[in-house]
Amino acid sequence: MKAQFFTEQIFSHQAVYEHLIQASSEARPQQSFIFAGPDGIGKKTVALRFARHLLCDRNIAGGCGTCASCRFFDKPWSWHPDLIFFQRFEEPVLIPHSELDPYVDHDRGTIEQLLQQLVDDDWIAGHHNCSQAGSGFEAVSLIKDLVYEKNAQKPLPVRTRLEKELEKLAQTDTRLPELVQYIYSSISPYTYSGTLKVDAIRQALILKVGEKPFLSHRRVFILDGADTMTTEAQNALLKTLEEPPYATVIILITAKRNILLPTVKSRCRMLMFTPLEHTGLTALVRALTDLPEPEAGFRARAAHGDVLKALMIDPKAYSIQRQQMLNILKHFNHYTCADLTADQAMLTQDLARSNHELYITSMQILESLISDIQYILSHDHRKQTDHILVHEDIRAELETIAQKFSFEDIAYLAHEFQKLDRRHHSHVVDQWNIITFLQNINLHFNGRKHR
Repeated sequence: MKAQFFTEQIFSHQAVYEHLIQASSEARPQQSFIFAGPDGIGKKTVALRFARHLLCDRNIAGGCGTCASCRFFDKPWSWHPDLIFFQRFEEPVLIPHSELDPYVDHDRGTIEQLLQQLVDDDWIAGHHNCSQAGSGFEAVSLIKDLVYEKNAQKPLPVRTRLEKELEKLAQTDTRLPELVQYIYSSISPYTYSGTLKVDAIRQALILKVGEKPFLSHRRVFILDGADTMTTEAQNALLKTLEEPPYATVIILITAKRNILLPTVKSRCRMLMFTPLEHTGLTALVRALTDLPEPEAGFRARAAHGDVLKALMIDPKAYSIQRQQMLNILKHFNHYTCADLTADQAMLTQDLARSNHELYITSMQILESLISDIQYILSHDHRKQTDHILVHEDIRAELETIAQKFSFEDIAYLAHEFQKLDRRHHSHVVDQWNIITFLQNINLHFNGRKHR
């Protein structure tokens, strides 16, 4: 399971991890936890590391690495029988190039070409090289229909179709079946898609907590995306959270803790995780991809602490998006109806391409540009050269654009972005969010002309 950890080092969350290790040795240790914080910042990594410690037979901090439990836990692409990990199917699987290399016939092609063949043959949904240098990780998106029965609600994957298709492929090609099986074995047996309903929680968690450990002396349940549970599922889990069986630990991971019921939160110890600061995320990106410091730093700033986004960024596409947003900013203070129509069409098209959470939308880039301008207006940037802007590489251009805005303008734009975010989390259609946002800006700047 080593690939799930991404690196051997926990960046920026070492204090939280050490607190968990220490607390686990108390006379009456906490058994129910909530790990809360933005997506992609390391909550899952800390949870899995903590699980390794809890399952170690020798009770050594972090795990000894030599007992039967630790050896099983560390075996790549295997799943410890006493770890029930509810993994979100929608996240891409990160696979080190070093793990893919043995499956590549370098006389016939590269890793990229081999994975593209899998896409063309409908074995995987897509792939993305997380390093332009060719080293590091490959982000692979799987095909839901190969894992689940149609309309399946349970988080228990059904591999029947995948196995049958692999048997057919094995008759003509001995290399691809092994690679496909390897890729799909990287996901947890308790991977789920969409919303977690009450039946899934009862069958895969509540009923299983009473089972005795198979290999270790404990059982650990990790539910990534706990906020996807329905209200009925959360209510069904309350008694288990309040009185978990002996030697059972439950960890709920969420980026939207406000969606969890107060009764769920009151039964757990909540640990808050903050986004990785710039230096730490830059170091992590470099450790994973061997990218030079300038590009790793650029990715870290653009991703706002999200590790997966930092790895998935396409620098060329990002630069094009950013230039489009700069063009919008340049005409905000003389906004016209024609500008509104053109910007609305462009941003709506961009929204259609954002088919997963790891895509950095143009609206997010625009928000970060406005945040940088707000800092420039609020500080004497000639004396505050130690502060690194998100878009530090175009600081001079932003300083020029900032001269066109007043503090009132930037405060208004920031307020509109807050409203946009609230409407988004209230499940208002995003296309209408963009229209409302741009119309309000149009009214603001046109109104300013007539004041």
